[in-house]
Amino acid sequence: MKKAWLGVLVLLVLMSGCSRLKEKQEPEPDSDGCLMHIGLVTDSSGVDDNAFNQQVWNGILRFAEEQSLKSACYSYYQTMEEAEAIPYLTQLAEDQTDLIIAADYQFIDAINTVAAMYPERNFLLIDNQAAPSNVVSALFKAEEGSYLAGMAAALKAQEMGMTAVGFIGGKSGELIGAFQAGYEQGVWAVDQTMTILVSYTEDFYDVDQAAEWAYRQYEAGAAVIYHAAGNAGAGILNEAKGRQNVFVIGVDHDQYEEGRVESGDSVVLTSMIKRVDEASYRTLQQVQQGTFSGGVQVFGLAEEGVGLELTEGRNLTIDQIAQLQAAADQIKNGNLIISNEPTLPITEWDTAE
Repeated sequence: MKKAWLGVLVLLVLMSGCSRLKEKQEPEPDSDGCLMHIGLVTDSSGVDDNAFNQQVWNGILRFAEEQSLKSACYSYYQTMEEAEAIPYLTQLAEDQTDLIIAADYQFIDAINTVAAMYPERNFLLIDNQAAPSNVVSALFKAEEGSYLAGMAAALKAQEMGMTAVGFIGGKSGELIGAFQAGYEQGVWAVDQTMTILVSYTEDFYDVDQAAEWAYRQYEAGAAVIYHAAGNAGAGILNEAKGRQNVFVIGVDHDQYEEGRVESGDSVVLTSMIKRVDEASYRTLQQVQQGTFSGGVQVFGLAEEGVGLELTEGRNLTIDQIAQLQAAADQIKNGNLIISNEPTLPITEWDTAE
């Protein structure tokens, strides 16, 4: 009987010890009343660009609201030039920030440098792959969502009795090349004879250059232009609004409202949604839960990281939406594999035009 009581006593002591250990491990608010500190570094367009950066910021705001974090617990730095990335990232690391987010693939060198200097800190880099083990590299299968955008463009062009569509990218290279690649395959899945015009602004902020390429492509017979040109895409929207008999496919977020004209209609056919907000939100969850682990995390259609905006009652017909949803299911199931390698060269224009 004594042995039995002794066993119960030992068990109670162990349970008590475990309970105290768990209590010690629970985070406590700091002097600012924060259980976590979150830092974001953006390019020059900041968090209110109504595009990429704002999506990343929205993921932070969503997490902060769910966790009842005060505004003092999360902040951002807006770089005016790429050289400012290292100082800002370093400052956040020095401030003991729990997750430091770099929302620009061009910050790759800065992240590699600072993350290696502060191995105890957690970092998130979007749209590029970093080397240090304390960095989550969030990569998106833009080619999958862009395939659907290509199908949508071709279907609308056929409906309009036209035989050409266009693509306008920001900086040429692997990242935006994936958008072009998926778009090409989607267009030709609908019509192998359709012409695809290709242009690059080589600058995500050059609205005038984007407008010029849009003018040339529409004049050459493009019914729809898909853009992956960042803020420069405003120039494409403006050109389409002035015509009102052509369409634009937006990028990163739903741009339908941005395409509104006086009649109330929109020149935005649909938008290829890139859920960078999910990358920031999910990584914050991992930090909070103690499951953060550096490395590559891929977001495709199956992970709901990319997709096409398919709200009914806009510019796509019910039949077109059904075809696009069927193709999306094929991609999600692994029955349709989309390449991220573009095949078309940049379209050459007569400089005398």
